[in-house]
Amino acid sequence: LCGDIDSALPFFTEGGSFFTASKEQFLASAPSQKWQVLRNRCNQEGYESQALVPLRSGEKTIGLMELGDHKPERLTLDLVRFFENIGTSLGTALARINAEQQIESLARFPSENPSPVFRIAKDKIILYANQAGQQLLKQYNYNCGLGEQAPEDWEKLISTALTLNTTQTLDLKCQQRVFSFTATPVTESGYINMYGFDVTEQRNAERKILKLNQELERRVADRTSRLTKTNKQLLWEIVQRKRLEKDLLSVSEREQKRIGQELHDSVGQQFTGIAFMAKVLEQKLVQKSLPQAADAAQIVKLVNEAIEQARALAKGLYPIDLTGGNLVAALQELAGSIHRLFGVDCDFKSENRLKISSSTVAAHLYRIAQEAVANAIKHGKANCICIRLENGREKSVLTVENDGLDFPEKLAEKGLGLHIMNHRADIIGASLQVNKADKGGTIVKCTFLNKSGRIDTNE
Repeated sequence: LCGDIDSALPFFTEGGSFFTASKEQFLASAPSQKWQVLRNRCNQEGYESQALVPLRSGEKTIGLMELGDHKPERLTLDLVRFFENIGTSLGTALARINAEQQIESLARFPSENPSPVFRIAKDKIILYANQAGQQLLKQYNYNCGLGEQAPEDWEKLISTALTLNTTQTLDLKCQQRVFSFTATPVTESGYINMYGFDVTEQRNAERKILKLNQELERRVADRTSRLTKTNKQLLWEIVQRKRLEKDLLSVSEREQKRIGQELHDSVGQQFTGIAFMAKVLEQKLVQKSLPQAADAAQIVKLVNEAIEQARALAKGLYPIDLTGGNLVAALQELAGSIHRLFGVDCDFKSENRLKISSSTVAAHLYRIAQEAVANAIKHGKANCICIRLENGREKSVLTVENDGLDFPEKLAEKGLGLHIMNHRADIIGASLQVNKADKGGTIVKCTFLNKSGRIDTNE
């Protein structure tokens, strides 16, 4: 009855039945007192073959069928399974009878039910109505009563319940009220029991909730639409701002290029002319053995130093041509010029000979390195700077590390140079990190995808 079985034991079936063909063998082989399921009366009566078969309706066990025979070996597994099928049929029938008895019992005592109760025949004739049911028929002008045809709007509910032989539920409007009617068929007796429940307040509440949900959905849709438009506007403005920043950087690059060319071509040539004239003057003064020859030689030396400084500045403003993938050469030249101009040790290291075919990526990487070096000298007071360009399988990294002061947080908040470096990195799809170095100082790391620069590597 409780469904407590162990299918691993030989005296239980998969269907939940117990059986034994020999009482003595079972009592001797039962593994524990728990499975001493045979009644003492059956044992006293001398039943050797015994079985307990569940009577089921669906998953529910509603009773047991007990089988017994005084002779041993009278029950087999196949025979027990046959009785299991019979038990299922009996269980279903018993459950149906119980349900019908409950329905009939409810209909037999309608005065206990404050809601309308009706009994209606197959031909739609009202056989019975409790007091609440009679009031409903009268109050809502159905113009019918006991022994008369049920209202037309009930016919579909009644026919469906009888045809399908299943309980049916339907909401029907009675003037300003709403009733939920449940029709339960009693097929053998040829009628249905119908129960009505006033659900007006419930349905009104459901409609209000539905209306509120619809209004909420409308507001959400409206809000979403406005947010979508705002987001589109913001995206457009971001694109325009980035385009403007890119144009400004492009203008800055062109202006730096122009100034670098002017320093190299115009100012450099003028310095070269001055150096030549000073050298000629020095030679003339030497020929005449005049003491001013030493001053002229000093002028030549200073002018030559100015020429070198002008050339270094020109290369800083306008590095060697990067269109041919000469980033490595440009960074080497940058490192060399730092010592000449500022007296700061600056090394450049590259594990592989990288060739970045994108001149735009190369130019932005060069400017990032240039700005990081300038910050190390100006803000970090560095004595030693190291520039590294490392190539990985999917990503490459440009690193500028110095031994100066730790990176100042205020510079991160207000520094224009750092904002420009970040923007340059964003343009080429790279990421920029500025952190304190392990041994003090600052490390700037720009990581970029190889495909963004179309990198070729030659060992």
